[in-house]
Amino acid sequence: MKKFFTIGFMALAVFSFFVIAPSANARPITLTYSTFFPPTHIQAQTAEAWCKEVEKRTEGRIRVQFFPGQTLTRAPQTFEAIT
Repeated sequence: MKKFFTIGFMALAVFSFFVIAPSANARPITLTYSTFFPPTHIQAQTAEAWCKEVEKRTEGRIRVQFFPGQTLTRAPQTFEAIT
């Protein structure tokens, strides 16, 4: 029984060292989101709102840079850009 608790404690210590501790001081993760729709299009507005919602729900740990209107990739090159 004592061996079980020792192994459990070690597993918890390793878990908190690799998962919990780095997240407290980690820099935000920045992702990019590109769409070929112009900024005034409803698809682009919805995508921008989604980007803001991701940042809000993750409390700033994940940020999404939004690029509307083919500023990052052109419409025909979208597939090649993500592969």
